[in-house]
Parts: sequence; C-alpha cells; structure tokens
Amino acid sequence: MVRSKKYNFVVVLLSDEDMDKLAMAVQFYRAMGREPRSMSAVMREAFKEWLENHKEVKQYIEANKPLLEKAQQVQEAEKA
Repeated sequence: MVRSKKYNFVVVLLSDEDMDKLAMAVQFYRAMGREPRSMSAVMREAFKEWLENHKEVKQYIEANKPLLEKAQQVQEAEKA
C-alpha cells in the first residue's frame, strides 16, 4: 500500500480470469448507468460486504482503531 495526502493506493493481485470478470462487471454497471463505475469502487463495495459477513474482524477493527489512529498521529508529528 502506498499513501498520499489524498489517496491510498493498493496493489491487488488477480488472475487473468478474475481481472476479466472484474472489468466486465464494471463494463456492465457503466452500460446500465449504475454505480459502481470503477474497479476501485467495486472492490470497496465488495470489501464492505465482506466485512459485514465477518463480524469478528469488524469487532477487532473497531476495538483497535484508536491504537492505529494514535500511531498515525505520532508518525505525522515526527514528520513535522
């Protein structure tokens, strides 16, 4: 993952077959004039749905998010 001030970039490894399916899914939504209209939007939506089906992971994230935020604040303070 690479972070910038505005965006986070994540490299996703997919087989050719899965990449074709993802591209065709985006093509379908664009043709129908519906959302999501980008590969990133499809992956974000899929992650949200996955997270809803894995309650234990969601609980872990919610419990540990304050620690992550604190660590990020320390990193930002060190850069300044």
